[in-house]
Amino acid sequence: MKERMLELAQGINFCGNTGAKEQFLNNIKTAPNWSISRNRFWGAPIPIWKKEYVKPPREVLNEWQKQGINQVLLDKIGKHSGLYYHVDRNELLAVFGSVFDLELFFYKDYILDYLDGRNSGKYIVLPKGYTREQVVNIYKNNGEKALFEPADKQPPIGFQINDLHRPYIDELVKYYSDGSCLKRVEGVLDCWFESGSMPYAQVHYPFAFNEIEHYFKGF
Repeated sequence: MKERMLELAQGINFCGNTGAKEQFLNNIKTAPNWSISRNRFWGAPIPIWKKEYVKPPREVLNEWQKQGINQVLLDKIGKHSGLYYHVDRNELLAVFGSVFDLELFFYKDYILDYLDGRNSGKYIVLPKGYTREQVVNIYKNNGEKALFEPADKQPPIGFQINDLHRPYIDELVKYYSDGSCLKRVEGVLDCWFESGSMPYAQVHYPFAFNEIEHYFKGF
């Protein structure tokens, strides 16, 4: 990234012969790595979920290490997200790029957690005319199939992520048959990251492509 920034910066025209360009280029050359995470409660949560101590088959792991591969895309999640394996750390990472993909991935686990009393139910949309107690009874009497493949008289329970902030976003947990789970990494994005993304986020980029050209003629 740094090499590309230097390449583009060469084309910037600075007014006057003040040494500003050299200083600007030197700032880029000497810029250290920047941590985008912060240990705070308030802020935009980092959209990465992690499962530790994951071991692929030994022969697969050996092949990845032989090729110098450190991170592998295992599967796509929806359109804008993916499931990755970090070779050195033995971690499974789910990286999300849209709310829709989050809903697609977590809806079943979240609903079952809600019915078992393990989350706040912030993202739950109860069927019209039904109370939580009624839905819980359907679940207890008929199992989860009654909720996700319901009969006509038992409408499905809804799931809508309408708040991306803590503590609600941290209630999205994926469970596995071995007893392990996929949980969001701690921390939020640095506020400067939010400031930099604001011009794009205000027009819902990259999901709304037409609007971005109205605001940024260079696109």
